[in-house]
Amino acid sequence: MRYPFPLPDVKSHQSAYCPRCHAQIISGRDWSMTRLMAMAATLLVLTPFAFTLPLVDIRLLGMRINASMLGGVIQMAEQGNVLTA
Repeated sequence: MRYPFPLPDVKSHQSAYCPRCHAQIISGRDWSMTRLMAMAATLLVLTPFAFTLPLVDIRLLGMRINASMLGGVIQMAEQGNVLTA
């Protein structure tokens, strides 16, 4: 993207604003490696629960129907939609 004025070097926790309308152009916020590692560790811990716990729990005419992410993938693969699964 081209701007009609030179952009300053933006360091961490700094922002660049348009000199005419004062709109924020660049945000210097970046995620630190510590924050990224915490997010990755949390993802690794919570992913098995996301795939195995039911997303939908329906009781219909005395029957209980659970729908989980992993169950949906398995059903799609069994029905022949391996690439989509």
